[in-house]
Amino acid sequence: MLKKIGIVTFADAITKGIGYLILPVYLGLMPQHEYGEYGFILSFVGPFSLIIGLSVYVPFIRNFCVDNADISTQEELVSTVFISLFFWLILVDLLLFFFKSFIIDIYIALFHISEFADIKYYLILLLVNTGIILLYCYSLLIGRKSTKEIVLFTTIKFIFTSISSILFLYFNVLGSESVLNRLFGLFIAEFLIAFTYIIFYVKPYISFEINSTILKAQLKTAIPLVPAGLLGLFIVMIDRTLITEHHGLEELASYNLAMIALMPIQMLMSATQVAWAPHLFSLNSIQLALKQTINIMIISFFVMIAGTAVVSALLYLSINYGFISQEYNSVPKIIIYASFGVIASSLIHLNSNMFVHINKTHYQLFVGVIILAINWMVNISLIPKYSFYGAAIAAGTANTIGLIVGLWLLYIILRRLKYA
Repeated sequence: MLKKIGIVTFADAITKGIGYLILPVYLGLMPQHEYGEYGFILSFVGPFSLIIGLSVYVPFIRNFCVDNADISTQEELVSTVFISLFFWLILVDLLLFFFKSFIIDIYIALFHISEFADIKYYLILLLVNTGIILLYCYSLLIGRKSTKEIVLFTTIKFIFTSISSILFLYFNVLGSESVLNRLFGLFIAEFLIAFTYIIFYVKPYISFEINSTILKAQLKTAIPLVPAGLLGLFIVMIDRTLITEHHGLEELASYNLAMIALMPIQMLMSATQVAWAPHLFSLNSIQLALKQTINIMIISFFVMIAGTAVVSALLYLSINYGFISQEYNSVPKIIIYASFGVIASSLIHLNSNMFVHINKTHYQLFVGVIILAINWMVNISLIPKYSFYGAAIAAGTANTIGLIVGLWLLYIILRRLKYA
């Protein structure tokens, strides 16, 4: 398992390292306020995609791994999940299309969009669709337990999205508005990747049948995770909305850049999940599962702390030597403050795996409510005066408390199961 984590982490590290090298290109091609707007939109698209995707990918991975020896059951599972997802996305798209006139004013005010609001609305909708499809394709690769396929997917996605985005920005394909160009470049790349993976990886499993029993079982586990995803969206949007409202898109751009710089933390957790989730779901002993979860959590924590120090130093040097504009000179300090919240948020995913493993996903919703409440109160108190530093402190406080509460709940639940 550790070898698999190492391989996937190494591949992610290479792509993210190259991503850091080309980051000054994006910052040079996008004015600071437009970079802030783009980051704001993208921070919404990810969590919103998870909500619309109904979190069925979580039990899907677990059941695909459990049914690893039964090809016919796997085919039935993949067909049910992907075909149901296809019809669900059509329904959601139609609803968001017909109710656009009621949503558009809120959407413009929320993201502070000044140009091409209609086109960006449809691009956001398309990116939500491609994001969901790619998430489920990636989940299938995790279920197949092929390290090579996972590394290939990560590499292809990075290369195509980077090249497409830069080309659209550099040549101003859709005019001089950089946000529009980058969103469209990202969509084109994700669409081509999603189409390719559906043809070559999903299609062989498809039998064009929906098993209602399987679908109900998947939804029974996944639905309690949807409100948690909604809470996650609120948490992501609270700080960015308040920063934009009180301090403008320029300061939001610095905050977004700090979050991008901290992506290696999320990268490590994603790589860990690739090997860890199938391993965890295969353990019959719940007590052993929790013990191993805590062990992997401790190891991840120290690796993430070391990574944060390196990233902060690199950003500091990049700004001092002129690779990144002095407009972003506050970013290294933001990284230090924000790292605690990002690390705790990443480790919470390991708690979530345990709640899924013991079929107690509603407890994760309770933890999410606690995180949201703390985040909301601290953000409202600190952001008007301290801007992005207040947001970083709020996230660190809320996520750390959420992590501790989640572990405490798991301990209580497992103790009851042991003596039941």
